[in-house]
Amino acid sequence: MTKIGISYAYWADSWDADVFPLIPRAAAIGFDIIEIGSGVVVAMNDDQRKQFRDLLDENNIEAALCIGLPAEMDIASPDAAIRQAGIDELKQTAEVMEATGVKTLGGVIFGQWLGSLPEDADSREPFVDRSVESLTKVMEFVGQCDVTFCVEPVNRFESYVINTAAEAVEYVKQIGAPNLKILLDTFHMNIEEDSIRESILTCGDLLHHLHLGEPNRRAPGRGRFPWDEFCGALKEIDYKGTMSMEPFLQTAGQVGRMIGVFRDLTDGMDLDEEAGRALAFMREKTK
Repeated sequence: MTKIGISYAYWADSWDADVFPLIPRAAAIGFDIIEIGSGVVVAMNDDQRKQFRDLLDENNIEAALCIGLPAEMDIASPDAAIRQAGIDELKQTAEVMEATGVKTLGGVIFGQWLGSLPEDADSREPFVDRSVESLTKVMEFVGQCDVTFCVEPVNRFESYVINTAAEAVEYVKQIGAPNLKILLDTFHMNIEEDSIRESILTCGDLLHHLHLGEPNRRAPGRGRFPWDEFCGALKEIDYKGTMSMEPFLQTAGQVGRMIGVFRDLTDGMDLDEEAGRALAFMREKTK
């Protein structure tokens, strides 16, 4: 059975939210994984990391991490110091993953999240080249760890470096690291991909993790995403990876502003009940 998770940001209004009460909450609903912003775990001290790992074990749930590099850690930047800051952050994240037993990191690890091509740049290619060079250095270090990093193509309004599955495949193959894979996100696929099925087939065995959500940012089953096509393609490639729901329903706080949720999408629903419904929906689709 495919392991299905949910993002901690489903409940949180800030990226540095207290994740400890959310671990048993996600487990009680029936999720196999809780996906957490990497900065939350990196910022923990040794005692907190032990508590984090113990809490995962007690609730029989795994954790995955996600990241969108900020501007000051953009590994595609022309500024060498900024690139190095991003390289250092990703290396430290790998070390923290080893210490806490987390196996997967996904997200915009190839450059700034919420970034636009600078006005004085005529092409994104130099940025892609710098990103490949930087992440190659990261993966030389990550190769010593029992973890997997996943490149997540995102839509053109959030990044200019990698927007499609085909671009992610080319990027990952350039680096050629065995523990560098791909994460596809249904929200971004809806915007950028010509074919949902073909994008999954293009990734093939490089596909390691998935983010699930509707084009309207609601939970699976509350929109128009073609789940039968999506899940059918996963069966075609005999997908053995994991997936996490990433719905964003609340306008409040840092998360709502950065994701762009400007109207309340909860519709008066109980968030835990809605998460349970969506989990049952995806269990049925992926069985």
